[in-house]
Amino acid sequence: YTAGRPDPRVKVRVATEGTDAVVEVTDNGLGMSPATQASLFQPFFRAAEVRASDYFGPGAGEGGGERKQVLADCSAKQLLPCEVFATIRSSTNRRSPGASARKSFAASAWVVGGSADGYNAKLYIASGYRNADDATAAAIKACRDATSLACESNTLTGNGFIQTYRMNGADDSATVETTAKRAKAAAQANCKKQKSTACDLQAQFDSRKPGLFVHDFAGGGAR
Repeated sequence: YTAGRPDPRVKVRVATEGTDAVVEVTDNGLGMSPATQASLFQPFFRAAEVRASDYFGPGAGEGGGERKQVLADCSAKQLLPCEVFATIRSSTNRRSPGASARKSFAASAWVVGGSADGYNAKLYIASGYRNADDATAAAIKACRDATSLACESNTLTGNGFIQTYRMNGADDSATVETTAKRAKAAAQANCKKQKSTACDLQAQFDSRKPGLFVHDFAGGGAR
């Protein structure tokens, strides 16, 4: 993630390796944790590193044109329009967030592949962790312990909600957002985007509520 870096650099290399085509991208951005790398190709996955960096300070005054453009640029990357979570005056040279700003992370994982690979229509959620890597590792471990199969992380949030849902009666999915209301709206937006004929909103999980949970998509419940 190179935006805002003093000397941003992105390099793209295209090559062949045997019968494979290889596209390699390197940059001088923030880098990605192992937890982020494991979830990189999940649809609509939003890396914790990017979320931590997408705090914009337009500097054009309240309601200024630059601020509106920043919100527009942010919203273009999301299922839902972005929202302002804080306004800090330009005269403020020091700000110390209170305890409410300390993040609690939740991550979820499921079996890799489809029913032929042993997918059991269950989502394993680890919540209430102080860092993203621990939450992701705990979710993957819970999935592996329960199934003895290869598992992968599919969502990660800090101080947010995981919304589970089913499209077309069989396509299991989950998304994350900052509030319960926005998580529900994001799931509905994705159902619409995917032109799903049915959108079954199921359980939500708050990252600030610690525990290990199992969500059953087939039954629509969690334990």
